[in-house]
Amino acid sequence: MKKIVLVILALMISFPLIIFAQAPDTLWTKIFNGPNEEYMENIKTTNDNGCIMVGSTNSYGNGDYDIYLIKLDVCGNLQWGITFGGNQQDIGYCVEQTSDSGYIIVGFTRSFGNGDTDLWLIKNNSKGAE
Repeated sequence: MKKIVLVILALMISFPLIIFAQAPDTLWTKIFNGPNEEYMENIKTTNDNGCIMVGSTNSYGNGDYDIYLIKLDVCGNLQWGITFGGNQQDIGYCVEQTSDSGYIIVGFTRSFGNGDTDLWLIKNNSKGAE
């Protein structure tokens, strides 16, 4: 019985050490913010091993929330950021890199279209221009 208690005690002491023995690798950490709210919905790795992110910003653009597309290099440095939208709420949900090294964004718009909320599909070149 004493041996079982010692084994259990040894496992209880070593279990946290086993779980937390290796810290995750962090290559870089960046913060991208303006005076108001920004949030990202989707991030993907690009052909050049950088990242492309899409979401929305209430700090930049034409009004309310605008779609916010951000391109980072492999070290997490901002290469460019661009907004799309009008004076009402426009949100980007997903981005993919296309075969021509451009990007395609899907989201919704309340600024443009035929009604309250409409689907918005945007095709961009490699620098983010529509």
